[in-house]
Amino acid sequence: MRKLYIAQTNISLSNTSKNADSKELKGINFKSQQKVKHFFNFSNLIFRSWVILLFVVLCESGFAQSIFTNPITGTSITANPYATGQTLNANISSTGIARGSGLSASGANDRYNVTGANSTSLANAISANDFFEFSITPNSCFEIDFTSLVYTSQISTGTINLALRSNVDAYGANINTSTSTTGATFSLSAASFQNITSNITFRLYVWGASAGGTTFSINNFTFNGAVAAFTNMTAGTASSNPTLCINTALTNITRTTTGATGIGTATGLPAGVTAAWAANVLTISGTPTASGTFNYSIPLTGGCGSVNATGTITVTPANTAGTASATPALCINTALTAITHTTTGATGIGTATG
Repeated sequence: MRKLYIAQTNISLSNTSKNADSKELKGINFKSQQKVKHFFNFSNLIFRSWVILLFVVLCESGFAQSIFTNPITGTSITANPYATGQTLNANISSTGIARGSGLSASGANDRYNVTGANSTSLANAISANDFFEFSITPNSCFEIDFTSLVYTSQISTGTINLALRSNVDAYGANINTSTSTTGATFSLSAASFQNITSNITFRLYVWGASAGGTTFSINNFTFNGAVAAFTNMTAGTASSNPTLCINTALTNITRTTTGATGIGTATGLPAGVTAAWAANVLTISGTPTASGTFNYSIPLTGGCGSVNATGTITVTPANTAGTASATPALCINTALTAITHTTTGATGIGTATG
């Protein structure tokens, strides 16, 4: 950590004589005043430069948060995996540090120690399963944005080679490599390690130890990054809450959704009407074959939260007119006993003819 010290200097300006041809800074002739001014301007520039540099350093190294770390403390550690002492962000989980089947435990205190890292190439190490492994899973509705992996290590003698890979590409390419026996920092800022919503597993392959009995250990490790919650699913307003006649084609009802990947089983729709989802749009369509007031509910799926798209479809029955109450015969200018018809579905009548 750099410490920034700032010294304060007080200089006062005085007029030594009303008739004097020049003013003096105490102890400094006026002829030198401009040089002093330039000096302090230059000092101010240096100070500002230090502030900017300090900000850049903090941005690059100080703002990353530890989301998974283990100082690895314990006696004669051999467990596989080993999770004792690890600290995790509250919204992720991990089984701990593990070793591949090609490496053997070599119990040591305060470090995860192995033998068998003497494959002669990375290809051989991959084939032999010579790796340390870190498996990390975000909780439902959370995502991980990785920044880096930092670890320290040690070897009993000689040199070592390391390569970090992940299941993002089925362990196909190196994320980074190192030949340091004491540790390294691997950047994980690439786009492929952002917005991680399901399990991600990193493997640190090791090879090149001088002999099978050479021990190599991870002494501690930290994954830096951020864990964030997803935005909950949403269902926009229905394009309509229609009223239509039975056996009449429904004008599609649509809703825009966010965060969802599909829908569950719809309830409350009239017979003949169905719901479908594609490309963030929920569509209700069909021809109702039953009448009534239908309050429907359609659950969104695949995202976070519990959201149902709801609305109302009103289907009126077909118009009917019952049998006339009478078909009378009567004399002209004689009052007609009212003839009645019972109707369904109608809200009125038009112009009578005949």
